[in-house]
Amino acid sequence: DGFELMGLVSREENPAHGQTLVVYDVPIKVYEFPLELGTTWSSSSEFDNATIYGVANGGEEEYNFEVDARGSVLLPGFELENVLRLRIEVSQTFAVTAGDNPVLSVRYLYVKECFGELARISSLPGETSLDFDRASEFRVLDIAY
Repeated sequence: DGFELMGLVSREENPAHGQTLVVYDVPIKVYEFPLELGTTWSSSSEFDNATIYGVANGGEEEYNFEVDARGSVLLPGFELENVLRLRIEVSQTFAVTAGDNPVLSVRYLYVKECFGELARISSLPGETSLDFDRASEFRVLDIAY
């Protein structure tokens, strides 16, 4: 009935910026099936005994999801139709923090059946506007020929 995120971990065992290892007490439901225009859901979880960028930490995260648009996505070399846009409003509270607590952000995922995530745009930390104009992350699927 969905796709769940159990936690986060660094790609490398000993990254230069410090290891990250977070295990949620309850998995975060990232996709609730069936994904359809207008569908909404929320998911939240807590974590403790975690390490984030090498610092011992704990906290909680709350995600509010909405499938808010359907359309076409133009990717390098091709275009896909009937793509769903998933808006995610995120609130993260950390036991150890150097900034705002909670940290708010907005993310958009563009997903397509059989392909999964095609593109992702994430706001800067602290952003609450759904129409943000500066991003901290922009990823797009690129298929090499």
